[in-house]
Amino acid sequence: MTGTNYDRFYVDELVKKYPKQEQLDGLILTIKAIEATDVPSFQHEFLQIVDSGYLARKATEDRQAELRKKQAEEKAKNVKGDWTDEELENFRKAVAKYPTGTINRWKVISDHIGTRNQKETIAKAKEIQARQQSDVEDKR
Repeated sequence: MTGTNYDRFYVDELVKKYPKQEQLDGLILTIKAIEATDVPSFQHEFLQIVDSGYLARKATEDRQAELRKKQAEEKAKNVKGDWTDEELENFRKAVAKYPTGTINRWKVISDHIGTRNQKETIAKAKEIQARQQSDVEDKR
């Protein structure tokens, strides 16, 4: 019976739902503990165990991913605004360390700064460049 709950493909997909060895071992122990005497009861209990375990883990993983996303958003909110002296110093050092022609230069520089993303770093570079140009024009 291809395409049913009892073929090789179902088992392959089932194992993917339990990526860690400990999870799979726990599933096997739980399945061995099923005390059903007839096949339909066993199948019903088996599917409930498999689905409930996977859904619970999936829900936990989804909550953790959402929490990480919220933390990243909070960090981004806190970073917006004026640059600190430390960030500016890191920016200055990174620009000197990674000259024009460096592959992914602005990504590398933003990683060096550590608290700013690539867009913010580029915007700051443009701001500094514009300020320098206006200073040069003022001196003329």
